[in-house]
Amino acid sequence: VSGKLLHIPPSGAMAALYARTSRVGAPWFSIAGLNRGLVNCLDIRQMYNDGQSTALFKAQVNYVRKFLGRGIALWEQSTLQNKNSALSFLNVRQLLNIMKRSMYGYLLYSLQEPGDEITRRQVKFGLEQYLETVLRGRGISSYRVIVSDTLNTPAYVNSGVLRVAVVIVPILAIREIALSIVISKEGLELSEDEIASVAA
Repeated sequence: VSGKLLHIPPSGAMAALYARTSRVGAPWFSIAGLNRGLVNCLDIRQMYNDGQSTALFKAQVNYVRKFLGRGIALWEQSTLQNKNSALSFLNVRQLLNIMKRSMYGYLLYSLQEPGDEITRRQVKFGLEQYLETVLRGRGISSYRVIVSDTLNTPAYVNSGVLRVAVVIVPILAIREIALSIVISKEGLELSEDEIASVAA
């Protein structure tokens, strides 16, 4: 309207990154980086050096970074989770949000069904089918569904409660690459173990 260039918060662009990531990848992929994190803007107000970038990451602040010839991209995807865990990353939080909603919707159909072994097997089979889809979609590396007698003691069964436990191992996004270039001699064959020890 005024013909002036203004600095604005990137919040709208971040919401767009979620939508684009779900469209071109999977909703549990990281929205940061050069593949899915490019932001459509003219420039950024602040450039950060490596030390500042590290300090921002440790403070759980996601920042936008400019790459000459490549564009401007969201460069971190931390949550405000204080405890250091997989939930410190937005893609894992998004994965869990999606899984909770999907499993809740599926388990609604088991309410008011007979509390017997057949229903337990159906619940376990359905959840495993869903988790297998997430595994093939690169959201998790392994899973386990438990609907056992250990969880479902007679006290729970007599109360009409079915207890289900789902254990997952989420796949974390790579946030740093350590590249080593090893100089060798002609005719010398190094094993992977030897290269790993030299590169360390």
